[in-house]
Amino acid sequence: MGKIIGSGLPIAAIGGREEVMRVFGASAGRALLPKGGRVSTNPLSIAAGLPQ
Repeated sequence: MGKIIGSGLPIAAIGGREEVMRVFGASAGRALLPKGGRVSTNPLSIAAGLPQ
């Protein structure tokens, strides 16, 4: 799934039911469960995943 989003470049993707994914949201200030990874801030991968 990540390679599809990143047009073949390495990128991470997560998904799930709303009640599960809510722990990653920062709508109340800080996320209950922060997320990160080595490709989560790669500028080239992020640009490749943007809609054209």
